[in-house]
Amino acid sequence: MNAVAGLTLIAVAAGAGLYGAFVLWERLPPRLAVAVEAAAGGGIAAGALLVQEHGGPGDWVVAVGALAVLVPVQCRVLFGPPGNLSAAWAGQGLLPTGFRPRRKTRNPRSPMDEPSLATEPASPAAAATVPAPEVVGAIPPEITRAPRRRARQTRVVLRKVGPWSVFKFSLLFYLCVMTVILLALAMLYGILGAVGALEHVTEFARNLFADKSFSINGGWIFARLTVLGLAMVLIWSLINLFIAFLYNLISDVIGGIEVTLAERH
Repeated sequence: MNAVAGLTLIAVAAGAGLYGAFVLWERLPPRLAVAVEAAAGGGIAAGALLVQEHGGPGDWVVAVGALAVLVPVQCRVLFGPPGNLSAAWAGQGLLPTGFRPRRKTRNPRSPMDEPSLATEPASPAAAATVPAPEVVGAIPPEITRAPRRRARQTRVVLRKVGPWSVFKFSLLFYLCVMTVILLALAMLYGILGAVGALEHVTEFARNLFADKSFSINGGWIFARLTVLGLAMVLIWSLINLFIAFLYNLISDVIGGIEVTLAERH
């Protein structure tokens, strides 16, 4: 019975968390948006503990508290600050804008929507300036149409790339990617530990290799993963730096990459 209730709670909390992240994160006030995601993370952890059926009070405090903190932090990293649609739309987050909620535009209000303007009679001077119907009908249609504005286009050539700016951008970008991956792995590790999957894997490995001392140490694993991630961040940043130098050398020969910029309507 507890397993069914736990799975139901996990499904409901996961759905609420996804809806809150993709729909409500930039629309709700910051504290309320963070509270929704924290409640979703706590609900996932509580459902996992119900499935496990033998979790102690310490497991409830650690699992629920950890996911209640990690889920809003990951939403902040991916989507930008909560309750700030303009900031998230400007790109303050790692997730592409195509996966974010679309901005709702309000219809412009017509002057007739204002009661004071709709009920106010027109002045005689304004009525005198209105052209007669026969005068309006005599105007050729090609004069009344507004000319269509063509989008301006400009061709530019990307001749040089700043190696130092590329290196700084690469360091920050890969560091953010590493942080998101580590947070996701930490959440997955916490969920697997809460449902008891890590214990089953440990017992299976002990029986398979006949080694009763085998155990899964999360601290050891994440410490090595952090060191490996920092090394990969530095390596890929240096690769991008080398590519920037190589591009500058090639652009001196062939003239760089040609880009066409068009004005947006």
